Amino acid sequence: MKSPSHRTAALLLAALLTSTAGCATILHGTHTAVTIRSDAPQAEVFVDGEARGVTPLVTMIDHTVSHQIVVRRGEQVQLHRLESSFEPGWLVLDLLVTSIIGVVVDAVTGAWRGLSQDTVFASFGPGSLLAPTLPEAAPGTPRPVPVAPWNGNGSQ
Repeated sequence: MKSPSHRTAALLLAALLTSTAGCATILHGTHTAVTIRSDAPQAEVFVDGEARGVTPLVTMIDHTVSHQIVVRRGEQVQLHRLESSFEPGWLVLDLLVTSIIGVVVDAVTGAWRGLSQDTVFASFGPGSLLAPTLPEAAPGTPRPVPVAPWNGNGSQ
């Protein structure tokens, strides 16, 4: 069993840690896992000009600033912008839990900011490897024509 002095020291340490760090810094950090996919597997992914890998990809991205994501398949390029913005809930939580120290810590680290999205999908259209294709028809056989779904009242 722990002595009262150990228990008191542990409580003081916990109080010190929560009062000297912001809620967003502790719970949210400064990076977000962003999933990047495309309808063309193995498309190259660049974040702010830096190669990060190929699709499908999950990569950690600093959410304290905005970023440009480039997904490239050969000569085709898809551009995506992830905007960083202030999330006011973290400020409210800081004021309620950590006081001014937490506000200052989260303001300096940028931890109370977040990205506009945490997933990116790049579509390269009909030429991509995953685009749907119709099976080959026998020569002279007309190909099926896609139609809008019928809604039951005679109009589309």
